[in-house]
Amino acid sequence: MLDYVVVFTKGGIILWDYNSSEITYSAFINNLIRSFILEDRNTECKYFEEDNLAVQYKLDNELELVYAAVFQKVIKLNYLDAFLGELQQEFKRKFSDVLSSEQRLPSPYDFNAEFRNTLTAVEKSASKVSNAPKQMRSYNESTKSKKKCCVDV
Repeated sequence: MLDYVVVFTKGGIILWDYNSSEITYSAFINNLIRSFILEDRNTECKYFEEDNLAVQYKLDNELELVYAAVFQKVIKLNYLDAFLGELQQEFKRKFSDVLSSEQRLPSPYDFNAEFRNTLTAVEKSASKVSNAPKQMRSYNESTKSKKKCCVDV
């Protein structure tokens, strides 16, 4: 379950956010900005942990935006990469005119319906993959077929 989802500029100005709890995540997001984004750490893993929270984020260098999802770090959410990619595409599709203009900051970004649709679609897709029956390997693909026989003939 996602606790907080946010789209903000690399400078830290929030364009849109969704909070499923009453907790404020501003200190956590500020630490993410200070630790990774402002220091321009280009790591392959876009993941940050602090205390009991974790955030996975996606950078959009073209528009200087960050898409981030905050969740409890004990929860494993396998669909976050796909979700953040879809979220980025939907946000750019809906607000491409505003985002490329000089006046992008004061605009109201109503993105709640698109967020819910994107999250639902990605969660359904992930549940289909995880609930799909596992394909059995053939004997030749197994590790047992590659073992040497211990009996010499």
